Amino acid sequence: MNRASSTEASREADSLEFSEAIDDLREGVRRIEQTLRKSPPQKHVGQLLTVREVSEQLAVSVRTVETLIESGELLPIWIRGTRRFDPRTVDAFVRSCSVGPRRRRSSG
Repeated sequence: MNRASSTEASREADSLEFSEAIDDLREGVRRIEQTLRKSPPQKHVGQLLTVREVSEQLAVSVRTVETLIESGELLPIWIRGTRRFDPRTVDAFVRSCSVGPRRRRSSG
């Protein structure tokens, strides 16, 4: 086999690999499109809540909400430096809180 035919064979092999890769990508795109068609449409997020509205909803102070944010227990959405909350996030936070008698802190 001479050098020219070896180069040609290499190009054909590369072309075949490339073609197979393209086919794989097309198949992946087709599967994603099918999944998206089956998925229910996303509901509108609805009105986002301010820190004050969250504090009113939870019946706690604004400072308590800020403490929950700082501790990472309640995650805000940041929009140009302003904190807002998806009501679903607040609901999830409430569900994650324990229910039952409160443990007393030891003084000391």
